[in-house]
Amino acid sequence: MPVQKAILKNAIKTAYIAEMDKTSDPEASIDRIAEAIADAVAIAIVEGVNTAVVALANTAGPVTGTITASAV
Repeated sequence: MPVQKAILKNAIKTAYIAEMDKTSDPEASIDRIAEAIADAVAIAIVEGVNTAVVALANTAGPVTGTITASAV
């Protein structure tokens, strides 16, 4: 599944909107926005990895076992 730009855009807008009334400490505000953006991007990447299609070819016969993948 490709990264959905609209979902990321909405997450970023939501982070900015949440900070609109918290301008007394600009540094902390920037930190919270950056954290929200990083979280949104990480979630999008993990979703993309978790929904990736893996195709394996083996001419020697069927392959058995368990494949474990982790994006975190």
